[in-house]
Amino acid sequence: MDIETLRERVCAAFGPDLAGATPERIREFLDRMYLELAPHIPGAPLELAEGAQDYDEVMRGFFVRALHDARDPAFVLLWVTAFELWAALRFGTEDNTEYPDPLG
Repeated sequence: MDIETLRERVCAAFGPDLAGATPERIREFLDRMYLELAPHIPGAPLELAEGAQDYDEVMRGFFVRALHDARDPAFVLLWVTAFELWAALRFGTEDNTEYPDPLG
């Protein structure tokens, strides 16, 4: 997927200014995006093809790879990941955990 396709899908799902971004719509959008970007059998265990020992190491590895891979797919994955983090900060999580606003 290229950046223009991502832009079109985001605008179609939420509007050009993300005003239509509700928790439910964000979750549906992210589920579709992740399925397309990294398809796997739902419920099947995901196997990491790296020697990471913990979540932090996995995430650091992802950001390092994305930083050095300037092609569109890296940007798309980075954007989707950042969007999910923003949604968790903005709306909380499925278990209703709310995170403090990092800016105030």
